[in-house]
Amino acid sequence: MIKFIDRFTAKKLIKQGYFNDKKSVLISISDNEKERDEIITLDNSPEKAVYLAFQDIDSEDSGMTKEACKQVIELAQYAVDKDMDIIVHCFAGVSRSGAVAKWINDYLAKRQEQYLTDYKGYNRYVYQMLESAYGVSLKDYYSSIDNNQ
Repeated sequence: MIKFIDRFTAKKLIKQGYFNDKKSVLISISDNEKERDEIITLDNSPEKAVYLAFQDIDSEDSGMTKEACKQVIELAQYAVDKDMDIIVHCFAGVSRSGAVAKWINDYLAKRQEQYLTDYKGYNRYVYQMLESAYGVSLKDYYSSIDNNQ
């Protein structure tokens, strides 16, 4: 299962020990380092997690880095391989977390979540950064298929 949620819900799940069962990983996206550090220091913070801080801007000004993308890809691949749930959060649980969840669904998931396949409210820049870090683009893939026909 891949799910994206808001910051408030993520904090609630962490405090309740949701991640203690070790069947889920967390990809935490905060607006800044102070908010990121607040999540990291919560009691019951997950063992398997990536904690990032970048803005919800649909451009390179967001602060999203290739290193952050690599961390997301590595943790997501680990979770998929171990058949673990992936929970992604950002402030509102819409744009940045939606982009990460959609990318994981499109590129790594063993079974597609239909609501993510059709999701349109995601941050395009974050999605493209993940594509670039992974080294594969669905657009390029489908274009190559069309060219071979």
